[in-house]
Amino acid sequence: MPTITVPPLTDITPLLSARADEAERLGTLPPDLVDTLRWAGLFRLATPRRLGGAELPAADIVRIVEECARADGSAGWTITIGNATAFLAWLDPAVALDLLGSGWDAIGASVFAPTGRLTPTEDRDFTLSGTWSFNSGDRKSTRLNSSHITI
Repeated sequence: MPTITVPPLTDITPLLSARADEAERLGTLPPDLVDTLRWAGLFRLATPRRLGGAELPAADIVRIVEECARADGSAGWTITIGNATAFLAWLDPAVALDLLGSGWDAIGASVFAPTGRLTPTEDRDFTLSGTWSFNSGDRKSTRLNSSHITI
């Protein structure tokens, strides 16, 4: 699994600024711009190195997001939410790697309102049901974090 080095933001922020109006019209970042951010490692800033991330200190992540947000506010938000895969760090490393699969370049999306219900089944599985009216980053995400109440 590759580890990343974040490139100089001077290579990225001009692109964000130049495409901010387009992103506004679309209501989301253009897919090719998301790919640029992905390959620059900006969705793996907080992800542990053992999972292919940069594992940067929080202050560095804030500085990077702030600089990108200065170029385009929605890009800063997208980068912040896209780093939700960092929550995999709380899991056993083998479980986290299994959830990532070959998606070391995963983009996270998150919803923390516990509107779902997780119900155990007789065969030791679970059934998840619910309605989530909003999920930040879901148009670009490859992994989803959601909250639920376990019954």
